[in-house]
Amino acid sequence: MERLQQELAGDSRTFFVVDPAAAIQTKASDRLEALIEPWLSLLQAEGAEVADLHELFLLGALAWNAQSLTDSRGEEPQDLVEQLVSRARWFVEDAEIDLGDGELLGLRLLQRKWDLFGDDRRILVRLVIEEASPGWAGLSVASTLSRGGAAVRAARELSRTLLPLAR
Repeated sequence: MERLQQELAGDSRTFFVVDPAAAIQTKASDRLEALIEPWLSLLQAEGAEVADLHELFLLGALAWNAQSLTDSRGEEPQDLVEQLVSRARWFVEDAEIDLGDGELLGLRLLQRKWDLFGDDRRILVRLVIEEASPGWAGLSVASTLSRGGAAVRAARELSRTLLPLAR
């Protein structure tokens, strides 16, 4: 196995999961919540609208996928990073709570994914946020270890699975 990994190391399409059980010990939804936790706590403490929580989860998922789809040279997919930063800027400008600089929020989420879960290369392909009154009741995340075209397309189109903020 080690020799095969070395032979294929230069191929950016190759991804090895030596211990698949270890890669999925923690649910993707739990990890996504941990990724956005500092901002989630702030929004919840301020009584933010469910739409704001939706957008924060989406920003976390975009950061997650941008890091997970990083190629063998360590380059993040520019289209996802641009989408993340653009949506984060818009989110911060529209939020009723001071969240700081939008671009910085997007980049912090991306760095936090590297720091906390850099070895978890699952791709998030679907988010379902269950609403309750008040706030949200739960989060379901569909993820895959596949590097196939369908999974990558789903990761790139994830922002379309949740409606944009409506105020």
